[in-house]
Amino acid sequence: HSLQSGFQRELNGDILQVLARSVNSIHPTISKKCVIWLALLLESSMTRGDLNYNLQSYYALVYPANNISKLSDFVSSPKEFFEEMHNFKNPNFFIKNKFWVPTLCWNKEMQVVNSYVGETIGLNKQDTISVESLSPFVTKQWLLEFIKLHIDESEADTAFLPGLVYFLISISTYSLYGHFKNFNPDELFEIIDEIYEKDERQSHIAVSEIFCAILISFSINNDKIKEADHKIASRLRKIIESDINQSSRSVWNIFCWWLPSHMDPRQIPEIVDVICNFEIQNDDSSS
Repeated sequence: HSLQSGFQRELNGDILQVLARSVNSIHPTISKKCVIWLALLLESSMTRGDLNYNLQSYYALVYPANNISKLSDFVSSPKEFFEEMHNFKNPNFFIKNKFWVPTLCWNKEMQVVNSYVGETIGLNKQDTISVESLSPFVTKQWLLEFIKLHIDESEADTAFLPGLVYFLISISTYSLYGHFKNFNPDELFEIIDEIYEKDERQSHIAVSEIFCAILISFSINNDKIKEADHKIASRLRKIIESDINQSSRSVWNIFCWWLPSHMDPRQIPEIVDVICNFEIQNDDSSS
């Protein structure tokens, strides 16, 4: 009943605007709650559009989306699979979640992501109007103010927050599809450069969260993900080689395992190279 009522309820633009106004609330707890609720509502609308607003698709044993295929469509043996896992130049499919095969008697085949990219998110008219009512709020300054508040609040709770990543993924994805006219997802790189302080652990956390959001949202566009891979790899190399310390090391440990569990690392070969092949210089400057 909860699933059906949630699916059939139209997205309310007024509620989205109330949440958007409260994102930069003076109280960090309220701000964080509003961000999580916004992320849930935006993600829910994206899923409805992806499923063409068909309630039965929610109960399908195999996710009925155009960009989902069976693994057997691409490989026919374990040897071919492991060869494909080393194919960073021209992958035939992607695995954008944890490796998982259902253990029940139905749907035994592993599902993978193919190269299909939709031209739109698939929102209906009402959801489009509601989502785009956020457009006046979604700006670089709006996000920058929230992220700075998040950094200040993190002094008491220095933890990587997946909820913030999902929020930024939604904002970036809707912007890529043209729903937020006042924000360009590339401005996230400008925000990173403005907030980064190499000696502040909270800053490292925020930057790692934004890195994840950029890469996951850009992964739907081949040109954008290649560009993001290069930009983030150069920044990450500098962090690992000269900025990381005992306090921030655990932050990047989390980044290195969390990101590959949500997207296929074969889409970001430069970042993989930085993580796997960096060298520690045995001199005073790198101590």
